[in-house]
Amino acid sequence: MEAHLSTAEDYLVGELSLSLGKTASYVKQRRQVTSHSAVPSASHTGVQVVRINVASATEWLDPQSVMLSFNVQNTGTQPLEFASTAPHIMFSRCEVRLGGVLIEDLQHFNRISETFYQLQSAEKRLNTAAYGFGTVAEADSNLWRSSKHKAVKIAAGASKRVCMTFPLSGILGSSTKWIPLWAVSGAGLEILLTLADPVTCTVAGTGPAQSSTYQLNTIALHSDLCTLDSAITEKYMQGLSNGDALLIHTKTWSANELFLAPSADGSFEATLSKPLSRLATVFINVTDTLSEDDRKNGKLLCNTFTMYSQAKETVQAQLQVGSKRFPEYPVQGAVEAWFNLQGALGVRASLAHSLNVDYESFVDNAFTLGFDVEAVPQAAASGVNTQSGLDLRIAIKGMTDGAGKVPNRAFLMTHADCIAEIRAGSVMKLD
Repeated sequence: MEAHLSTAEDYLVGELSLSLGKTASYVKQRRQVTSHSAVPSASHTGVQVVRINVASATEWLDPQSVMLSFNVQNTGTQPLEFASTAPHIMFSRCEVRLGGVLIEDLQHFNRISETFYQLQSAEKRLNTAAYGFGTVAEADSNLWRSSKHKAVKIAAGASKRVCMTFPLSGILGSSTKWIPLWAVSGAGLEILLTLADPVTCTVAGTGPAQSSTYQLNTIALHSDLCTLDSAITEKYMQGLSNGDALLIHTKTWSANELFLAPSADGSFEATLSKPLSRLATVFINVTDTLSEDDRKNGKLLCNTFTMYSQAKETVQAQLQVGSKRFPEYPVQGAVEAWFNLQGALGVRASLAHSLNVDYESFVDNAFTLGFDVEAVPQAAASGVNTQSGLDLRIAIKGMTDGAGKVPNRAFLMTHADCIAEIRAGSVMKLD
């Protein structure tokens, strides 16, 4: 061992480095700006798409500063209760455009957002809910149970100011790359949010029917815009003039709803053809037919991820991309599915990061399968290329309660590498 240790390279530990840290004096200014929506209000019976834009001829946008705020006005005569403590539950679709080019299009936005929101730690969900609808405080809430996080009701005729971020957006949430608004023409960055049908995201209640009518107003987008030193800005501009490209590399989501053929034993296949340069991870969850009683109790399509306790030890699942299978032998049982899900989310080896969903919730109403297809999860663009027409096929067996109840639809979500290529006068999405 001494022989090997003698070849190791010494370095100066941080505690002995008494010089000043690195600075960024070339950032001359940061402004916290507010951009107002093009429509003063939105509702399911009126304007259903919230459209908001931020642009600048000289500045950069810090994507991690982006936050949407608005008032939710209960226009009904009964209390209004949403099916989640976070405002994402109100929107069925989220589009992000850069320079007029569609970079992200998240269909089933409320369901895909709720899928991963329920997986966050209880403390993180409470923090997010604090600037959303709030969390009902009950003595027996047991907030370590995923299903116990209930939204605070908005009284009849009252309104509540809420804020919302975009953690699932590749370019606004997970990316730390500043966006050169000055390089993407006057269109800048544009966000479009489509309101979901209120019946699909509000809780009817077990007593008198609760409100399902509301209106959004005073809609604004808050963000930080930064100005760089003129010399470094000139270098970027000169590069574009010479034909170079500015590249923003991130990962984007896609969600697809698939209707399942009836199966007495709960065995089915979900197949999707999606050409992607680098597919990183695949997730799938299912739901069965929901009743009016389910809606009264807050179980809706946007927040119900079905699993049957009778199948928790025997259910099997496997992803196939072309001829390659992940894993090579099917996942069996909810415990193994939970282990694989943590791997797909990148937290399995972490001692600090945890998921909120407890085992009982996971095998009841928070079941999601995850498959990581990257060769090196820590490296960029190490996923599978499906551009040649490779299909994604997930086979699931034994998903039944043993009494004939089986899922009738699946939601298949892909997470893949994406590059926004910015050139002089144009923006292109490469995926």
